[in-house]
Amino acid sequence: MKAIVVIPARYQSTRLPGKPLKLIGKKPMIQHVYERAKKSKMVSEVVVATDDIRIVEIVEEFGGIAFMTSTNHKSGTDRVIEISNKIRADYYINVQGDEPFINPKDIDKLITNLKTRKSDEIATLCYRSTYIEAKQSNKVKVVFDFKQKALYFSRSLIPYSSNPKKLDYYIHIGMYGYGKKALQQLQSLTPSNLEIAEKLEQLRFLQSGLDIYIDITEKSGISVDTNECLEDARFYLKYGKLPDDEIDLTKVKLVVLDVDGVLSPSSLMLTENGEEIKIFDVRDGLGIKRLLQAGIKVAVISGRGSKTTARRLEELGIKEFYFNIEEKDKTLDLVMKRHAVMKKEVIYVGDDLNDLPAFEIAGISCTVKDAPKQIKSRADIILSKKGGKGAIRELSDRILT
Repeated sequence: MKAIVVIPARYQSTRLPGKPLKLIGKKPMIQHVYERAKKSKMVSEVVVATDDIRIVEIVEEFGGIAFMTSTNHKSGTDRVIEISNKIRADYYINVQGDEPFINPKDIDKLITNLKTRKSDEIATLCYRSTYIEAKQSNKVKVVFDFKQKALYFSRSLIPYSSNPKKLDYYIHIGMYGYGKKALQQLQSLTPSNLEIAEKLEQLRFLQSGLDIYIDITEKSGISVDTNECLEDARFYLKYGKLPDDEIDLTKVKLVVLDVDGVLSPSSLMLTENGEEIKIFDVRDGLGIKRLLQAGIKVAVISGRGSKTTARRLEELGIKEFYFNIEEKDKTLDLVMKRHAVMKKEVIYVGDDLNDLPAFEIAGISCTVKDAPKQIKSRADIILSKKGGKGAIRELSDRILT
């Protein structure tokens, strides 16, 4: 049984022109997709189907195979159909050209799904998610029956619930497996009313009576539709994780801060008499006061201490601070027990190696823009502001909004 991967790659994307050639790290996006697809154990061949010679040239430059397809195609599926008329195979896997971090095992899962069911219909994927992610209209949701056959796809929240925050949702991953006959059937289909309304091609398949079987997998990477998504993809490549937009801060009851590099810049200033001079950002101060006014407790655990720092913390209303602490994780554990809070209700903000043990104790770890790379790689949240220059105000605003 022969299976091939077809990667549709259109140059003139409406929201991000030239998308397949956008660099993520040192490689164009299409190369990331191609190289990951090649790692599939069940695929015989990987090809790119495009409408632009520039994409063909780039693919051939890194040693891939690319075909020019019609500029009149309205969808990636149309390009897969054209390739199916050029290359004979039993199964065709449509891998989106804007999925630079696809899991090769998911490709194998689609092929296995089609083989196991002995189906000449369509197979696709989804992953379990929460309300926080699912409420975004660019996240396509799917519901399916007990045999995991798709019932409907939508940009709206489905199913409806009077308490949506407690419901699990399934987010569709835009990767499809087709049998040869299924592709032949798709050639004669025209856009349906549901497809036009939701702007989801798969609704055309469902309305035409074709079965779409769903496999549940793990979330892997992100799709790139906009410049913001592109920046997220670059972040993912650099740090090995997604940005923190989906982290739920609504349950936070305790914020614990380091001082040097977090509440104040990481530089150390001394007078001629050896007295330490501290610089604090007034915006951070207001952010802390707003947290306290909202009933969120704020504490400080620092490896250093000074009268200046103590005076500033007292001015802000922080009554609980610990100086000259070497094992911050142990102190943080005691603070959490004193306030009877759970891990998910605690954020710890640090910026260096001595903060990493505390990262493991808190439910949410956070660092600042100018922290070392290895600290950023371990933090759940990376703030866009530098330490001592509005970072804590930024965190405060995010928690309260």
